[in-house]
Amino acid sequence: EELQSRNGWTRGQTLTAIGAGALIAAILFCGLTVAFGSALGQPSPTATPIPLAVRSASDVAANLKTAGVTISGEKTIPAPNATWTAAHELSFKATIGDKSGMFTLLSYNTVDGASIDSFRASTAVAFKEWRIVQRANVLLAAPPGTDSTLTETIAAKLLTYLVAPYRSFLPTPK
Repeated sequence: EELQSRNGWTRGQTLTAIGAGALIAAILFCGLTVAFGSALGQPSPTATPIPLAVRSASDVAANLKTAGVTISGEKTIPAPNATWTAAHELSFKATIGDKSGMFTLLSYNTVDGASIDSFRASTAVAFKEWRIVQRANVLLAAPPGTDSTLTETIAAKLLTYLVAPYRSFLPTPK
């Protein structure tokens, strides 16, 4: 009688309303649990990276020429050899504007092959002063004394040619 005087419901109506509220809450809880459980149990979709193209040292040198680098004194070195495990090795003089320097381009059959030689060179005493730059399956080796601006410019051109077409976050030439 006290409940009825407060809200105008009988004891039975009050219990029915409480039971209905509890049932709705239980159904809502179960539904949300299933929904969140399904969402959390699914792996996030990930983009599959496009594999980088494998280019030869001569392909890269030809591209550098079209990108404004003057290349002279090209010399093919037999590869692999005692120093490098590369598939192709090319030595040349590169000139951009008033800066020039000697470089070695090494190309590998895989990106991993280039990575292995790059790591070996980074720990070898003979290459301590050299600048070794990896772009995809290619290494650019610049001996000590080579102008750093020239080396960076050529490395940027290699990035544009060898990596940018396959990675949307990198700028490509216009």
